[in-house]
Amino acid sequence: GDEASRRPTGRVVGIARRAWRQYCGSIEEPMNPRAETALFVPVCRQVPKIRIPTRRGAQDYVGLRIQVEIDTWEPTSKYPQGHYLKTLGPVGDIEVES
Repeated sequence: GDEASRRPTGRVVGIARRAWRQYCGSIEEPMNPRAETALFVPVCRQVPKIRIPTRRGAQDYVGLRIQVEIDTWEPTSKYPQGHYLKTLGPVGDIEVES
């Protein structure tokens, strides 16, 4: 009742800096193999897919475990933007997955 009406409230108006970290995952099979961006699917299901630019085409990264980092996430975008850091190896490889 009365207690709830006096609870402090507010709204987020901006984020000065985010503590993004590096994520491990793989590239989703692209609709267009020559697309200039790819969707990265993190191993951790609590992290959203991340859109990353590709110089060689997304197809070159399919089947590989890679590491990416989030750069920005525009309020109007379904996915955050990130960038490729390195290739860890093939998906399923015991050395890569552990």
